[in-house]
Amino acid sequence: MKKMPEILIINHYANPGSGRHFQMARELAERGYSVSIAASSYLSKTNEQRSENISSNGIKFFFVPTRSYKGNGLGRIINMVQFAVKVKGCLPRDYKPDLVI
Repeated sequence: MKKMPEILIINHYANPGSGRHFQMARELAERGYSVSIAASSYLSKTNEQRSENISSNGIKFFFVPTRSYKGNGLGRIINMVQFAVKVKGCLPRDYKPDLVI
């Protein structure tokens, strides 16, 4: 049997259990793909820092450590830059996705 590709979805604002990227990941997983999502550790809607990588409905989440912020000012820009710079380093060394979205 052919191995299904490993897919990594990178979305700064992805959230376990909801959102279009999670829904897409769930649909792909139901079709046999192995799917992971890299997202920011900071969830602005709840002012929450997520520190531990988790699995939700068969989707692996890797949380990239980023600072908290309020509003749409400089803090948010710094948060976005931190995410972009750190995302690759937050994935396991042996993790080699076949496709990155």
